[in-house]
Amino acid sequence: RPCTGTSHRHGTRGQAGHRVRARQAKRVSGRRHEHPLGETQILKLRAQAEQALGGKFNLRAFHDAVLELGSVPLPVLSARIDRFITEGGKGPYPDSE
Repeated sequence: RPCTGTSHRHGTRGQAGHRVRARQAKRVSGRRHEHPLGETQILKLRAQAEQALGGKFNLRAFHDAVLELGSVPLPVLSARIDRFITEGGKGPYPDSE
């Protein structure tokens, strides 16, 4: 009989595959909750910037400021948007605004 990489202690090949899929689903489900939190925080920061800047608010400049840093913790993003507001709503690429 060929070796399937499983033993009597670890169950059948199908059971092993099920365990792998369960571990993958667990990892993905943990990440699934991060995206809505980030989206909610970005929407709050946008509302804060719109209110503070009024008619000077530029959505493209805001998006550029959010995306400029890449993937960062939410407190870092919040600090960046505070700076965006302090600088009068100028994004990282003012020539293209």
